Amino acid sequence: MKLKLKLLEWYNSNKKDLPWRLNNRPYEVWISEIILQQTRVNQGLSYYLNFIEKFKTLEDLAKSSEEEVLKQWEGLGYYSRARNIHFTAKNIFFDLNNVFPNSFNTLLLLKGIGKYTAAAIASICFKEPVSAIDGNAFRVYARLFQINLDISEAKNFNHFFKIGNSVIDLKNPGNFNQAIMDLGSTICLPKNAKCIICPVNEFCGAFKNNTIYLFPVKTKKVKISNEEIYYLHLFDKENNFILRKRANNSIWANMFDFTEIAVFEKETGGEFTKEIFFLEKVNHILTHKKLKIHFYGLELDHSYLLKLTSQNANYTLAHLSKLEKHALPKPIENFFKNKLL
Repeated sequence: MKLKLKLLEWYNSNKKDLPWRLNNRPYEVWISEIILQQTRVNQGLSYYLNFIEKFKTLEDLAKSSEEEVLKQWEGLGYYSRARNIHFTAKNIFFDLNNVFPNSFNTLLLLKGIGKYTAAAIASICFKEPVSAIDGNAFRVYARLFQINLDISEAKNFNHFFKIGNSVIDLKNPGNFNQAIMDLGSTICLPKNAKCIICPVNEFCGAFKNNTIYLFPVKTKKVKISNEEIYYLHLFDKENNFILRKRANNSIWANMFDFTEIAVFEKETGGEFTKEIFFLEKVNHILTHKKLKIHFYGLELDHSYLLKLTSQNANYTLAHLSKLEKHALPKPIENFFKNKLL
């Protein structure tokens, strides 16, 4: 099929120079795919390099603590990805004798690995001809074959999956999937698509009919809620301060932030309320939430008061010079960056 040949020729001449493509080892490909799920390549590359430098092998990752993994993931967001990576690394190393599953179906059994990631690893690392359907693939296939199905509806995934499997190159399935990814991220763009230089425009139904921007069909919108947080930064003159470890069923699960004013007032009976002062207000956007975060401060005269407060099971006594020890959500990380400027 000429479409395959054209696409692979284009990919071989124009493929992105990415470190995980040098050897196609499953560990590196897996980590890269998880990082890039919610992050652009140019932003995620430095995180990938730092992560692999810290955890050079799956064994290194499996034998590390969750806090070390979360700290390395700091700034990437969607921290459940980091926790799933850690869980799965331990699963493969300790339960599967450090043997990485080598097929689409067995990869799907691993925590945090869905159909797209399983297909990417299986095709790139083990040459299994299975189509990797991500946002780029949805867009490319929808335009090539003028597919009117709503990609936001889960029931329509299998149609795109079957289309991809029907056209994938059986000898080079990994390169074919990566070619689709690269085509979607560089040429077949959501807006300002570069159709004139597209290597497969002669096969594209949407290009022929001038209907490029009618595809893909996507109607579902994410509902975003608004939330306000009133943080209290408890500190002393020696740069000691209190951090709170978040519950494992909350946003930023198991990471460290500050206690909240209402919680502190309840714990202390409002004894220090008059001494609390305003520091700053910031906005922070998550996938489903818009956070308005208010930072307040309270300087305690004696370090022993901080130590007493830190005896709460969820509190940790920390010091500004050892901030790197703790995995912090982005708003807390930025708070300290501004403080240190």
